[in-house]
Amino acid sequence: MQQPQNILSSLVDCPSIEWTSFDNLSVAARSILGNLLTSNESGNQFLILHNIPKHAIDRLFGEERILQGVEYRFSFEGSTGLLKIIPSYTHNFITRKLSGEIEWMVRSMGVPADDYNFGMRSAHYANTDISTGKEPDECFFPRSRRPVHYEFSGWPTLVIEAGVNKSLPRLREAARWWFDSSSGDVRIVLLVGVDKMREVIIEKWQFDGQPYCAQVVVINPIYITGPLLLHFQPLMDRPPVRNETDLVLDTQALRNCGL
Repeated sequence: MQQPQNILSSLVDCPSIEWTSFDNLSVAARSILGNLLTSNESGNQFLILHNIPKHAIDRLFGEERILQGVEYRFSFEGSTGLLKIIPSYTHNFITRKLSGEIEWMVRSMGVPADDYNFGMRSAHYANTDISTGKEPDECFFPRSRRPVHYEFSGWPTLVIEAGVNKSLPRLREAARWWFDSSSGDVRIVLLVGVDKMREVIIEKWQFDGQPYCAQVVVINPIYITGPLLLHFQPLMDRPPVRNETDLVLDTQALRNCGL
């Protein structure tokens, strides 16, 4: 397994600041949010932080509203941090609809509710190097990896990373980070690119010696490519039994995940 991907890979024309305070960070984050909103959510959504201290890393992982209402996802490597600014509720809506469709399909097979958990923004640190960590937009834990005393002790089998369509190159590097950092324990990464013009692109990434894109699904008002296939055993970390089978998100399920 390779070393975890550098968190700054594939970032082009991304603004950066030196760490000084949360107030200054909030101002910079709000500036990026403003630019996203004025560009119809099609511009840059990342901010690089240099020389960020450990106490700030801990708070960015642990306190959701620390940037004065600007929603974000955080990752870091050493003393360098990276914020992904969430431009609107649309991104959360699509991510939650997608995870909701997955949960509905798992439940409809008769899998008990206590056999899995969704982890949302839970922070994860690389197996080989705790000086790098990352938050997903959503993640899925089967029973074999579920939280102990409300703490996640293992890696999710599935991760969802969302962003504006322009961010897809960076999200692909994020997929590589999940595979490399977990030493292959993360089995599937779904990348969700959102276009405010009502198009959603879902890339399904898997790992077989190297990360690779196994499937691309497009959802827009005119057409939907699919279905999206999620194999049961990698997702649930066990073979299927009885009525359990691979998950197939058909046209209607994908339409439910669109705008």
